[in-house]
Amino acid sequence: IILALTGARVGEISLINHGMTTLVDIHVLKNINCYGGCGVPNKTLRINTQDLIRITNAEVLDFSE
Repeated sequence: IILALTGARVGEISLINHGMTTLVDIHVLKNINCYGGCGVPNKTLRINTQDLIRITNAEVLDFSE
């Protein structure tokens, strides 16, 4: 299902997926940068956390209990 939705395999999914809702845990905000998939196998994207939220219009939520 992930491949069909994103065009990438689990572990390769880009942090930026236009047309999809992006959810960011509030605790990620303590980091200047965040790291994640970029849609290319064995490659990682580093992006400023605030830029990721702004670019993707991310919803910031508290996923902890």
